[in-house]
Amino acid sequence: MSLDMVIHLPLDFKPVGWKRPAGRNIRYDKQVADKVAFSAIMLKALHEAYPKEMAARGGLPLFGAEAVNVELTFVFNGKSPIAKNVPDIDNLVKFTLDALQSEMLSGVVWEDDRQVVDIHAKKLRGEEDKIIVLIR
Repeated sequence: MSLDMVIHLPLDFKPVGWKRPAGRNIRYDKQVADKVAFSAIMLKALHEAYPKEMAARGGLPLFGAEAVNVELTFVFNGKSPIAKNVPDIDNLVKFTLDALQSEMLSGVVWEDDRQVVDIHAKKLRGEEDKIIVLIR
């Protein structure tokens, strides 16, 4: 839509890391429910925070075919970002990008995740679990 568009959304969603399918030749995605939940929260947040842009997009992605930059902040409730039970940052990023490319969000933010040309990600300790998504 616009080269000046910036999406900034703090999402009340516990950060989830991508998990490799167990076993050989398995193509079943065990994280479908988590991705659907994240996608639903993201879609609702987009409609609430950017109602005019979402209404005006006419079925086209908000960022069209433009290159996009993504900043992801993963906040963990009271946990150290390096604790053993906190997912690795690469798996957090992979899960989030996969969810943004899910069927529910496909074509809403961008046409394809290959448009992502720059990613910055960080993990923080906070008061509540959340993911902060910034796309420009």
